[in-house]
Amino acid sequence: MTTSTLSRWLLPSLVTAALLSSSLALADHHGGYKGKRHHGDVCAHMKEGKGKFDRDAMRAKMEARHNEIAERLSLTSEQRNIWDEIHQERQAAWEKRMQQMQERMEKRCNGKMDE
Repeated sequence: MTTSTLSRWLLPSLVTAALLSSSLALADHHGGYKGKRHHGDVCAHMKEGKGKFDRDAMRAKMEARHNEIAERLSLTSEQRNIWDEIHQERQAAWEKRMQQMQERMEKRCNGKMDE
């Protein structure tokens, strides 16, 4: 008994297409948000300097990490000077990023208050 080439390839293709499309149809965006995000708490933390907006605490944490790594590496005084220069460069870049984030958050929070 022979089957046509069309039916031999058509049925598996249709089954495969149905299986692929059913998983896509059942997929959902878990954890997504509808509409605007609520920035009330974030804006309050920014104004109070709490959480991720506490620059002094973040700077102390970064400094401790920097010193811990330097001790683990057992750097010589010359290497330590170079290490400190690298740290200062990173600190300047971090300050720049934090300033940009601060400006974006102020704009976002001010826009939220206007509504």
